[in-house]
Amino acid sequence: MDNPRYRCNSCKGEGRQHFDEDDRRISEICYHCRGQGQVSLETAIHDRHECLVSMLAESIVNQKIRACDHSDHGEGWGFHAAENGMSKYEYTAAKIWDESGRIQHAFANMDPTILNAMCDLAKIPELELISE
Repeated sequence: MDNPRYRCNSCKGEGRQHFDEDDRRISEICYHCRGQGQVSLETAIHDRHECLVSMLAESIVNQKIRACDHSDHGEGWGFHAAENGMSKYEYTAAKIWDESGRIQHAFANMDPTILNAMCDLAKIPELELISE
């Protein structure tokens, strides 16, 4: 195998991404695979691990939101967002970004076998080889 290629996770191998904007359906070339629908092994593994990072970061922030909103102090998540001059959505996104960085740092030197096992436990799809 000289240069195995794997299905792009961003466009599901289509080479294009589709989304709704201003009540219109938009289709653009996938930025991730440059419209090829496939990526290198290194990129596919990185994408799988990033999916795990995102899932964990969202879970951590959701736990913080629940704890904050059920606090006896009466200051919920919305209060903290306003205190930082942000909407709840912006504040949540910023906290997820912060947690993602923290998790990426923790994963940086982790054995790839452990990371792949964690991806399996989180039911993140396996890499899909499309050409060798």
